Amino acid sequence: MSWPVNSYNYKVVSQDQTNTGANTPVINHYAKPLPDTDTLKLSTKKQNKSNKNCLALITGALITGATIIALIAKGGKGHSGVLTEAENKIVDTLIKKGKFDPQYKEMFIKIRNLEGKDFVNSAYELMVEHLGYKECSPELSIEKLPTQSNIFQSLPGIITINENRLATDNKQEILASIWHEFKHFVQYSDIARTEDLGTEEIARINTKNYIKNLSTNEELCQKEFGCSFKEMPPFGLEYFEKLKTEEYLQSMNIDLYEKVKAKKGIIKAGTEEAQKSHGYIKAKGESVDLSNILQNGKRKEDFTEEEWKLIDVYLNNPMEKEAYEIGDKIESQFETFLNALNKIN
Repeated sequence: MSWPVNSYNYKVVSQDQTNTGANTPVINHYAKPLPDTDTLKLSTKKQNKSNKNCLALITGALITGATIIALIAKGGKGHSGVLTEAENKIVDTLIKKGKFDPQYKEMFIKIRNLEGKDFVNSAYELMVEHLGYKECSPELSIEKLPTQSNIFQSLPGIITINENRLATDNKQEILASIWHEFKHFVQYSDIARTEDLGTEEIARINTKNYIKNLSTNEELCQKEFGCSFKEMPPFGLEYFEKLKTEEYLQSMNIDLYEKVKAKKGIIKAGTEEAQKSHGYIKAKGESVDLSNILQNGKRKEDFTEEEWKLIDVYLNNPMEKEAYEIGDKIESQFETFLNALNKIN
């Protein structure tokens, strides 16, 4: 099977998990590759990039054996929050050469020697402060999930980092996942604070996606309506859509989005920012559900041509491209930082 024709070969599958009634595989798997026979691989960069750029894992359960990098301070070497003179010198040299962005230096210093949940919690807190969302950030949860995925839920406004991944992904990959997930929160926050959209539009687009899932999930449709989707009368579907949107509004963490609006301000209709928010709505409406494709243990050889097309559509979704871009950037910067320090430690 040939790879999908795709100018952007992203390495991570990402979907917003909301109350859509589907067991949706979700955001983003930054990890080094398994052998070709074990997993589906998509590179994050174009094909001529160095192999040090991690390849994709798009299956929910297949993970790598990559170990977490441990940078434990020994014999007077640097520790969390402090660099030695030699370490400072090498990082500053990277900055002067344009290979490292100085805005990340203090943040990376503070988390470089942390591990596991301590790493996730500290990295998240520092990121939130760095991006200016200190008083209006989503709840962070670290828990074991049934798939090897991380989750952002737009309705309750919760980011969940999969505890299982802490033992398989290195710290660069974990950090990338955290930033990727947070980017999805920012996207939905921008929708919420756009003058002619708001939180109602978030509820509405989730309803439309739920109905789209109903149209392809006979079991779910029978459970919801007691009939097939084709048997649903138009007026019944319209009434259901209205009720479901109200239900989502009631369950949504509107207070969180209001806090973001108060801190970041309203996005005026007709502006470039507003057009971007409208683009998110369009992108969310065009997203595809991969839950039936990305089953646990499924290898790339198992994918049909039709499934490859759906994966390609999903990977080219504008909301996902943005999230992958920031995740890839932060992973690369943290790797550059750690590799430089490893040379002298």
